[in-house]
Amino acid sequence: MAWPLSQDYNEAIQNPDICFADDELRHGQAAVNALGLPLPRSGNFADVYELTCLESGNRWAIKCFTREIAGLKERYQEISKYVKVTALPFTVDFQYQAQGIRVNGKWFPILKMRWVEGLLLNEFVRQNLDKKPLLEALSDIWRRMIQWLRKAQVAHGDLQHGNIILVPGLKASSLAVKLIDYDGMILPALARIPSGEVGHPAYQHPQRARDGIYNLDVDRFAGLSIYIALQALRVGGASLWNQFDNGDNFLFRESDLNDPGRSDLFKTLWAMEEGLDYNLVGQLVLALVNPIYKLPVLEDLLANPARRDLSAEQVQQVEQLLGVKRPVKAAPPAIVAVPLPEAVPLAPSVTPLPQTPVDSLRPRFTLSPRMAWSAMAAAVCCVLALGIWALVNLAEPVRVAELPKQKQKVDPPDQKDSQKPIEKPVTPNTALGDPALVLDAAGQFLATLMRQATDALGSVETPTREALTACALALQEHGRKQLAARQEATLPDPRRPLPKKSVVDAQNKALAEKFGKDLEKPLRADQETMSATLFKVALKLKDPDTRYAYLAEARQQAVRAENLELAWKIIRRLEDEYQMDALESQMQATIEAAKTDSFQTREQLLANGLRTAERLLQRGDVSKAKAMVSYLDKPVKLFKNQKPLVAEEFERLFADIGNVAKEEQKLKWARDALVKSPKDMHANHALGLFCCLELGDWQKGVPLLAMGDDSEDPFTKGLGVNLKALASTELSGLVTTKDALALAEGWYSVAKKSKSLLRQRRSLEKSYFWHRSWLADLKDAQDEPPEAIEKIEKLLPHVKELFDDPASSTRWDHLDLGAAKLIGNFIRLRKDSDISVRHSCSGPIEITIVARLNDSSFRVHAFNKVLEVSNRAVNSDKPNTGKNGSVTCILWPTSSPGEWHSLKWRISDNDMEVRMDDAAIFSAEGSNPLKGGSLIFLSSGGASVDVRSFTVKRLQ
Repeated sequence: MAWPLSQDYNEAIQNPDICFADDELRHGQAAVNALGLPLPRSGNFADVYELTCLESGNRWAIKCFTREIAGLKERYQEISKYVKVTALPFTVDFQYQAQGIRVNGKWFPILKMRWVEGLLLNEFVRQNLDKKPLLEALSDIWRRMIQWLRKAQVAHGDLQHGNIILVPGLKASSLAVKLIDYDGMILPALARIPSGEVGHPAYQHPQRARDGIYNLDVDRFAGLSIYIALQALRVGGASLWNQFDNGDNFLFRESDLNDPGRSDLFKTLWAMEEGLDYNLVGQLVLALVNPIYKLPVLEDLLANPARRDLSAEQVQQVEQLLGVKRPVKAAPPAIVAVPLPEAVPLAPSVTPLPQTPVDSLRPRFTLSPRMAWSAMAAAVCCVLALGIWALVNLAEPVRVAELPKQKQKVDPPDQKDSQKPIEKPVTPNTALGDPALVLDAAGQFLATLMRQATDALGSVETPTREALTACALALQEHGRKQLAARQEATLPDPRRPLPKKSVVDAQNKALAEKFGKDLEKPLRADQETMSATLFKVALKLKDPDTRYAYLAEARQQAVRAENLELAWKIIRRLEDEYQMDALESQMQATIEAAKTDSFQTREQLLANGLRTAERLLQRGDVSKAKAMVSYLDKPVKLFKNQKPLVAEEFERLFADIGNVAKEEQKLKWARDALVKSPKDMHANHALGLFCCLELGDWQKGVPLLAMGDDSEDPFTKGLGVNLKALASTELSGLVTTKDALALAEGWYSVAKKSKSLLRQRRSLEKSYFWHRSWLADLKDAQDEPPEAIEKIEKLLPHVKELFDDPASSTRWDHLDLGAAKLIGNFIRLRKDSDISVRHSCSGPIEITIVARLNDSSFRVHAFNKVLEVSNRAVNSDKPNTGKNGSVTCILWPTSSPGEWHSLKWRISDNDMEVRMDDAAIFSAEGSNPLKGGSLIFLSSGGASVDVRSFTVKRLQ
């Protein structure tokens, strides 16, 4: 796969609302240069953009990869899990998004990392070269951070100025270190998976790049060289910096490390008479001429004089290498650890900015182990009490009255104010504070306390410490989860609530008075006519309560007339407008019809009953599905006299649905296994297969299959199909023609091997979806054998009826719904978001959309063209159609409440046409670029849009 170039990312990121899959990033603005173009920070294999999200107030670093990195997704998953467990204070939040950015119609991964506002290591030091106490404090931060990394069994892999950021600490007078760029990070779980990165050459032992060294000790050299540079600058100041800084180093340069004998820097450092320990300089020089594994650990050198001090032979060796002798009168100063002020946590990421000489920075008192444990125990009790009180009093959902009625819109800054910092909007909260924040603060405080106690108690390990650490992490995790749940954007149900019983009774009384005995006519023809009349009148009524009464009575008349197709149509209309359970209504209608011995169209009854039972299974109502099919036993037996073979098929399907409950009980072991271990491959496979082939819940089942292992499943052993591979292909994003054929053939094989008729039906339905979606492309492909096409065309009649069912479980499978929410039988697309087809389209196409507008607009994007649809009620002064560059603008018809309209946009090589409700309203001639593929997507405007269907059909 060809990866985008920097220019491709630059163009894509100028339209964040289109290019990003992440809903928050879609509302972001990239930092730009003087020309108004996105400003990337380019690296070896990626570009990084700064994105400010105006609604959330967050700033993110978006890393876009310019070449393929083997195992990138797995690497970041392991890193994310490990840094959370170890609670490293100098790491930042990040998310790896496999389908992160859309460039030229294709999805590519990104890394979404919290933007850290501060100074790079070299920038910070350059600004503070005259502040020796500050440089000494920074040296101590560095020593502690290296020690922390080593204890956590983590190696960053590329410690250099560009990945080390100095930021303000928790207090105004404190300083913190943050590490970024984890591409080369090494963990125990990644010990056998090299990243291919060897780090910045001005910070790494030359042997690392030469031999591709990859282990947990690779940070030793960079840790020592940066510490020595900080100590040297504390002594040499601006004159030393100006002599050796080149803008892309920290004193040491690549040439110094490759040939220390010719390095002016090493000679200068070796000859320094005061303030810098020449033993450390000598250890670094010797490390460069010896194998990398011989380099001691920084903490060992600082804490152990016997390990640090050079022997006479080693001093002579360094002098010969550098050609410089040590001054005779110089005596190495004793290494004394500089204690930190009492008020600063001993975590390696935070140290105060000293305002006085280092010698005056002494703690007022010290903690003995006994005092430390006593203080910690008291603090733990306070924190636990606070946590329990917060859980009891605050952790319930915030009441509606406490939330702002309308989200405040943050307008983008004016062009003239673009250089001003963007203020983060204040989020209103309860008077006592957000419980998630209270718990998170408690966890943070307890974690800090644990770090202080750990440092004070040295290497003491006790069960109490482990318990307290677990408690701190649990509190923090609980706080994070509550905060995430609170901040998660949810879409309210847009439908009207059902009228109250008293209102319904009054409306029914009015109906009876108006239509009289016509509502009680016994003949089926009269009942069917009455149902159609009531339905037609209801669509014109404006009062929602009256319209509900008419629709409800129309449904009842259709059931009495034994016309379930009409009843289903009315129920779907009720589901669109009112907060009712359509499946419950369909189930009751089926049961009522099944009780009628005179039912003449029993095949229609059984077919509709089967669809309802399948939808009940899909949403997990196994017991209701089983109970409903039991009512169809009598109609099946009566139907045997008419069509015995068809009746037998229904009988087998109903029996399979009845057995689903038993299968569900057998899978208790899998659910229990996933609670303990979410990555249990056998449990994932078993539940995934059950969700797909028994429940028909592909949205839930396919991800489980992708995490499973079918090697020990008796059912899948004889298939010759790897279901894990099929599921992974479907989840990969854009599916190619070859992938689609493999998916279609794979599920067809499952259908042929299945003894259960229900499993056959599910598999055929899925197979047909991929066959139908790609049939035109497969016919155009010259390398496809004719027999494959013949097999597809023979398969179509068997599943066409299933697939064309509006309630089909595969109805939305061809779409990437993103932030859209499925409500009843339509999806609600939130404002400023989009949905798209999962596969790239080329050649002449026809896009069909059935939707309704809610005082909003939407855009359809295909190839390099845009169709903009606006609400006529809002834009009544505009013409019906118009052209604005590559954008074609049309107006949506004025609708009665809840009315749906269809839009068809046909694009061919030489012209395009737009039809509204099958009436042509716009056409234009001109050449259209249809080759190379395009991702077709629909994006909403300033308010939500309801979409009943969105399909793309390849024209022959």
